[in-house]
Amino acid sequence: MDRVYFCRAEKESNRKEQQDAEVLDTLNDTLNDSVRATYTIIRLNPGLQRKSIPNTLGKSVATISRHIAILMKAGLTEHRDSDKTGGNHVK
Repeated sequence: MDRVYFCRAEKESNRKEQQDAEVLDTLNDTLNDSVRATYTIIRLNPGLQRKSIPNTLGKSVATISRHIAILMKAGLTEHRDSDKTGGNHVK
């Protein structure tokens, strides 16, 4: 299973760089392997609907919904288009 690590963008200032590093470290620590797997599936399949992901990972819809909520709260993914026909995308 691919591991996803989040890297800092170009340096702007030491303070900004330090804040970014702290946020990224928190994300890497917070996201367990299962959530990272969900992120990877969404990254590789933009627009994938929530109900399609459990079949790929062998998890329940409730678990995937929780993963997506974590990813959205972290600002890593977003839902585009309508609730019924839209899908999840990496920001």
